[in-house]
Amino acid sequence: MKNIAVILKFVFILSIVAVVGLLSGCEDKEDQPQFLFPQELIANMQNGNLLKVVENKVDSYTLIFEKGTVSLLKSEVVSVRRDDSKWITVFSFIDGRQLNVPTLGVAIDDAVRKLTLNPSGYAPLAVELQLSFPVAGRVRAVVRGKNGSNGNISHLFPENSANQVINVLGLYPDYENTVDIFLTDNDGNERCGTSIKVKTAPMEYLYQLKIKVKESKPALMEEGLTLISFLGSNELDTDTPFMIDAEGEIRWFLALKGHKELGNIQTHTGLQRLKNGNFLCADIKTSRIIEMDMLANVVKTWDIRSMGYRFHHEVITMPNDNFLVLVDDDNTYNANGINTVEDVVIEVDHQTGKVLTRWDLKKSLDETRSIMTDPVDWTEKDWAHSNGIAYSPSDDCIIVSCRYQGVVKLDRNNNVKWILAPHKGWNKGIHTGRLLNPVDINGKLLADIEVTNGDKAATDFDWSWGGHNPSILADGSLMMFDNGYFRHYKGNNLSDFRNPENYSRSVIYRIDENNMTVRQMWQYGKERKRDCWAVAVSSTQYLGKKQNVLFCPGVGTANSGGFGGKVVEVSKYSKEVVFELELTSPTIMIFHRATRLPLYCWI
Repeated sequence: MKNIAVILKFVFILSIVAVVGLLSGCEDKEDQPQFLFPQELIANMQNGNLLKVVENKVDSYTLIFEKGTVSLLKSEVVSVRRDDSKWITVFSFIDGRQLNVPTLGVAIDDAVRKLTLNPSGYAPLAVELQLSFPVAGRVRAVVRGKNGSNGNISHLFPENSANQVINVLGLYPDYENTVDIFLTDNDGNERCGTSIKVKTAPMEYLYQLKIKVKESKPALMEEGLTLISFLGSNELDTDTPFMIDAEGEIRWFLALKGHKELGNIQTHTGLQRLKNGNFLCADIKTSRIIEMDMLANVVKTWDIRSMGYRFHHEVITMPNDNFLVLVDDDNTYNANGINTVEDVVIEVDHQTGKVLTRWDLKKSLDETRSIMTDPVDWTEKDWAHSNGIAYSPSDDCIIVSCRYQGVVKLDRNNNVKWILAPHKGWNKGIHTGRLLNPVDINGKLLADIEVTNGDKAATDFDWSWGGHNPSILADGSLMMFDNGYFRHYKGNNLSDFRNPENYSRSVIYRIDENNMTVRQMWQYGKERKRDCWAVAVSSTQYLGKKQNVLFCPGVGTANSGGFGGKVVEVSKYSKEVVFELELTSPTIMIFHRATRLPLYCWI
């Protein structure tokens, strides 16, 4: 924006210089009057306001701009000539000067000078447009929906200039897209428009993915598209992320297989949006943290492998832009000399790439506890299996979800603040005072030891079993995806998969750290039973504008056409389903995470 301001100021200075030059050329003509242009006229031109109408009155011309009016005396004006093709009105004055005033024209049909589909080579549903307008302005681009305006994707670009390059997103694959281009003023008010056609190729790389919309109520849904960090042929194949709209149409995807830096990328939880609009992820294969833009151009990378760490599952940003990363540490061993995995968290400095803080879960939890998991899955090496992380800015703590242990909150010094997990099986005395005690919806302590130990659920409380994707809501509550894996110490992967009574859910807990209690405030999914069960991975998201919840079982979920994942958007208050999407694949693995977000988020 600073560059735009400099350009506009430079153009204005040139216009003033031209005026001064004309005035100086008239100095020897003593018989001609000297006068200054009205300050309001100069201000309108400087601010980019276009002239709309010139009203011819008895003694004056009234110039009506997009914002405000200016009057010129007829005695000072020789002629007025409007040229809509050039978007100018030429005023000739009695002292010989001329002033070209930018004017609202009638057409920008030749504004698109060059069109490049898939400009980076990895974003087939993006098109780069080189634009040239008669006057400076902003651009609004609208990709028209296939089935009406509900499918429209519109974006107002920030730049204000006559010549600019934009990347339009949201095209449909294998379709002749109509893209409307509007020239607007700085506030986004439309001045003039034109349309172009953009033909795209069919999608590839989606491994026989089947998409079915079972419910869609756009007026009740949170705005934006749903980002699917697609797992492709297996859990370590995440090189085709895509976004899908309320009609089940894919409107953006990256085809990274041939990318020299991102080909065969293994991101686990996938892409997360940064404050600047780019995406953040990390790669299991190379253990790099990666920032990329919407076209898969790599902006910056951070190498943690060189410091002895290997990435797994998730990386997030803190308010100070540093990274919290779940890692394997090559140099961490348990008491038996085993190099354990998935039990270390590090903070990485965003600027330098240095590790600032390290949390070792073996020193904060009990690495011998194995009661929360199918014995086939648990090993001394992978005793915790951390899979998700959240940051608590109010007290500078981290929250880590562990598939085989529960959820733990740790301070900066790796001290346990609380543990959200069934009480059974904790052998270290240090943990007994850190275990949260369950209360009912009214805040009354649940006296049933079987509920506290996790042998059964209460009417309005159950623990999270093998959960994923913790997040802290605006009111301080903890939200997460409760997979239901090994719920109440029953079953195993195979029997869970076949049990029609199993369920996964989105759950919100309120934790009272003073009294060390946990209350279940809300859940959705138990009522859906096997229909929305996912043995592993998966995600949930609170959608604050509509106060909906995105509930997303991502693997092995029973669909009408087989197995895969679901995206279910449900009202938090009424539990009405306003959107439901089935994604079915022969691999039965669809995503670690699904996220609702705007397609455009550029500053």
